[in-house]
Amino acid sequence: MKAEDTFGQISHDKAEDTVKIDENSFRRLIDRNPVAMAVADKKGNFLHFNNRFLETFGYTIEDIPTVDDWWPLAYPDEEYRQRVMRGWGAAASKAIENKKDTESQEWRVTCKDGTLRDIEFRMASLQDVNIVIFSDITERKKAEEALLEQERYMTNLIQNSPMATFVLDCSHKIKIWNKACEELTGCKESEMLGTDYQWQPFYSRKRPTVADIILDGSYDKLPVLYKTYSKSALNPKGLKAEGWYNSLGGKKRYIIFEAAPIFSSKGKLLAAIETLQDTTESKNLESDLLQQALYDSLTGLPNRILLRDRIQNLYNHKKRQPEVCFAALFVDLDDFKKINDSLGHMIGDELLLSATKRLHDAIRPGDTISRFGGDEFVVLLDSVSGTEDAIKVAQRIHEVLLEAFHLESHEVFISSSIGIALSESAQDNPDNLLRNADIAMYCAKESGKSRYVLYDACMHDAVINSVCIENDLRKAVKMGEMSVHYQPIVDIRTNTVAGFEALARWLHPDKGYIPPMHFIPVAEKIGLIDEIGASVLKKACMDIRKLNSDYSYDPPLYVSVNLSARQFNNMLPQVIAQILTESGFEGGNLRLEVTESTIMENILTASSVLFDIKTMGVQVYLDDFGTGYSSLNYLHKFPVDALKIDPSFTRNIREDKQAMEILKSVFKLANSLDMKMIIEGVESQEALSVFRDLDFQFLQGFLFSKPVPQEKLFALMNKSRFIVDATL
Repeated sequence: MKAEDTFGQISHDKAEDTVKIDENSFRRLIDRNPVAMAVADKKGNFLHFNNRFLETFGYTIEDIPTVDDWWPLAYPDEEYRQRVMRGWGAAASKAIENKKDTESQEWRVTCKDGTLRDIEFRMASLQDVNIVIFSDITERKKAEEALLEQERYMTNLIQNSPMATFVLDCSHKIKIWNKACEELTGCKESEMLGTDYQWQPFYSRKRPTVADIILDGSYDKLPVLYKTYSKSALNPKGLKAEGWYNSLGGKKRYIIFEAAPIFSSKGKLLAAIETLQDTTESKNLESDLLQQALYDSLTGLPNRILLRDRIQNLYNHKKRQPEVCFAALFVDLDDFKKINDSLGHMIGDELLLSATKRLHDAIRPGDTISRFGGDEFVVLLDSVSGTEDAIKVAQRIHEVLLEAFHLESHEVFISSSIGIALSESAQDNPDNLLRNADIAMYCAKESGKSRYVLYDACMHDAVINSVCIENDLRKAVKMGEMSVHYQPIVDIRTNTVAGFEALARWLHPDKGYIPPMHFIPVAEKIGLIDEIGASVLKKACMDIRKLNSDYSYDPPLYVSVNLSARQFNNMLPQVIAQILTESGFEGGNLRLEVTESTIMENILTASSVLFDIKTMGVQVYLDDFGTGYSSLNYLHKFPVDALKIDPSFTRNIREDKQAMEILKSVFKLANSLDMKMIIEGVESQEALSVFRDLDFQFLQGFLFSKPVPQEKLFALMNKSRFIVDATL
C-alpha cells in the first residue's frame, strides 16, 4: 500500500473530527502498511511504531518514547540535527498554519545499528494524534548519486579531454564547452554556456552545427552546409563533416566535426555531443605529400602520374561520347644537356622554368602541361577537332621556344622536337597515347630536330625494330659476335698498301652482316660505343702488329680506326695508352679518325685530347672532310696529320668539274699545312686515272678491295699490288 493510500484511509475532514476511531483497528491498519510509520500524541509522546518502522530503524518505543528522544538518536551530529529540527519545525508550522499535511522532506537518519538511511518524511495531523510517514529512499538516493557521479565523471572527462568538445541539450543550448574548445575557438566557457552560440566560432551568420542537425534530425541540410560529410565511423547514429575555416583565431584551419546523439536508458534523446579536431598540420602535410606525388618540384607542373590520370579521365569521357578527340604533344628541348653541362644546373633550371612559362602562353585554356622528366614536357589538348588543331598548337610551341632566353648574363637559344599523337579508340589507354607521342618525338629528333612530327603506325614498327636491334646488340657484344674487317689504303705512287682502315662488323645470327651505319648510332644511344670502340681498337692493333711481325713490312703497315663522338672525351688518351701497352703496337703505326663535327662540338676538349694523343706518336686523321664544318680557321690549330676526303667528292669525278676544283684546292691546302690527303670511295679505273693525273698519293675504295677479315689480309696485300700494277 502506498503512503498516499494510507493518507486516504487515515485522513479526514475537520467536519469528521468528532468521529471516534477504534484504536485496535487503527493499529492494525498502521501495522499492515508497507511504509514505516509512527504515531505520536499532540504532546510529542510516541504511541506506536509499525513493523516497517522497527525493521527500518531498529528503534522501539522504549528507545525513543518521545519526539525529543528521537532527535539525538536519529541525528547524532549536532550541526546536522539543528538543520533537521529547523527544517522540520518550519514545515510543521506551515502545515498547521495552512491546516494541511507537511510537505515532504528528505533527511539522512542514523539507525539503531549505526547505519545511515535516506528517508523522505511527511506528517499528517489528526484530531488527537500526528502520524509521521517515513519512506525509505536510500536505494533511490544511491541510484541518483551514482547517476550524478557518472554525470560528474563524464563532465570532468569531457572538460579535461584534449579533444575540443561541446554538448548541446535538446533546446540547442550549450551545456558543456570544454577547455580545448576554448583554446581552439577563442570563445570562453563563461560566454558560451547556456547560449546557442555554438555556430559563432565557425560562421559569420547563424547556421546549424552538426550537433544541431542531429538534434533536429534535419539530415537533408548536411550536403547543403558541408562539402565533405559522411556517417560517423564511431557511432552508427553519428555524423561527420570537415572543411577549411578562416575565423578560428584569425587563422585558416581544417576542422573535422563529429557529432553523436546522447540517449537515456529508455532511448529518449537527451543531448548531442560534438568534437572538433584540428587537422590543419596533417592536412597541410597531406597536401604537401600530394604535391610531391603528383607535381614536379621545380616547375609545379603535373607529373606523369597526374598526367596519366587526366588522360584516363579523357578516355572515360570518350567512352560516353565517342566523337570526343584529344591529343598529346611530347615536347623535348633539343640539346638541353649541353646548356645544362656548360652553363650549370642553376641556369638549366631557369631555362626549364622559362620554357614552362612559354608553354603556358602557347596552349589553350583548359589544356594540361606536364613535366614528363628532365627536359621533356607533355602537352595534353583535351579537345581537338582533328590533326589541324594539334598542329597549330605544336607550331606555336615550336615558335615561342625558338626565341632567345635571357638567363642571368647569358642569352640562350634552344629548339624543340615535338611528337603529336591523337586519341583513337575509346578502349585505348594513356600509356599507348604517350608512347605514340614519344615515338613521334623520337622521329622528329632523328629527322634533324627542331620540328614536329605526327605519329603514324609505321613509326611504331620502326621503334620495335630499333628495340630489337638494341637488345640484339647487347647480346652480340656479350657473345662476341662483333668482328673487325680491314680495307686497304693504297699508295699509288709506290704501288703498295700503306695501311688499313679497321671497320667494325656485326655478324647477326639471323640477319647476317649488319653495316656500321645501322648499329653504331644504336651503340652510341645505349652506351655500348665505348666498349665496342675499345675492342675494335685493341683487335686492330693486335692484328696489324702480327701482320707486321710475320711479314716484316718496311715501312710497317699502319691501321686507322674510327672514333665515335661519344668516345671523344678526356679519358680517351688513357684508354689508347693502355691498349697500345697491352697489344704491343707502336703508337707511330696507329691512326685515329675523327670527324670535323666531333672536334667542333667541343673545341677545348678536342684540342686537349688531340695533343695528348699526339704525345704517344699516334697520328690524327680528319674524316669525311668537306661534309661538316670545313672550318679552315680552326684546321691549322689542331694537330691533324691527314684529311680523308668524303666519297661524295669522288663520284663522277671526271664530269663534276666543281668537285675536281675543290679537290685540287684541298690538296694544295693539305700540302701547305704538311698534311696527307686520302681519297675515299674509289670504285673505278676511271677515277683512279683521274687521281693519278692529279698526283694524289693515297686512295681507298672498293676498286682495291672490300673490307676483309684478318685471315685474308696477306692475300689482300698481293691482290692490291696486282690491281695497282695493272693500272700503270
